[in-house]
Amino acid sequence: MKILYHGKWSVYIPANRNPNAPPSTVYARRESDGMDWYDFIHNNSPFKKGSVIITLVNTDMGLVIGAAVYEADRLFPDYGHIVEIEEYTGKKPQKDFGNKFFDLEELTVSSDTVNERIIRLHKEAEKAC
Repeated sequence: MKILYHGKWSVYIPANRNPNAPPSTVYARRESDGMDWYDFIHNNSPFKKGSVIITLVNTDMGLVIGAAVYEADRLFPDYGHIVEIEEYTGKKPQKDFGNKFFDLEELTVSSDTVNERIIRLHKEAEKAC
């Protein structure tokens, strides 16, 4: 698998809103260059066909994969990161990647989920007592 990082995104209010957009539309832009999310996925989409696009959520335990989908327009980056996984050969990306930890420096997905890590840490703490 090849993993590509597409930046950290933040919610913002654009100076010139799309007049055709509903009044409740929420906008996001990439922090590094100000790229608007909707422009990114609809006009400039770099995502390779068949890639899995994932959102990363900041937690007290580290970055965790939230959504894992094939269609970028099913996501909203909110205040998180967007990562693309190319050459995924599985059938169920949410099952395979969801709720797992992600290392942003190494661009790797952990083998354990948040729940598995909590259970392991709890067992280690019980042994230490």
